[in-house]
Amino acid sequence: TDWYILPNIKHRTLESITVKEHELWYQERLNKGWSYGQSRDYELKQHPYLLPVNELPVNEKRFMYSKNEKIFNLIDNYLLD
Repeated sequence: TDWYILPNIKHRTLESITVKEHELWYQERLNKGWSYGQSRDYELKQHPYLLPVNELPVNEKRFMYSKNEKIFNLIDNYLLD
């Protein structure tokens, strides 16, 4: 697919993937007994981003989106070859 022709569809798709990925990670952590904490602590099972996606800091949302965009572009480039 030529995503450069359909930037809004690509953006919405990446945004949906990013939100769903975080929701799955969030729920998995909660199910394993993790909770929110000021810093990541494996012994106490605490993580600073164990928050609903709408409460995450903007920089974390950008990082997650950027990571998924790189993966998306790799897949897209692979399919075009």
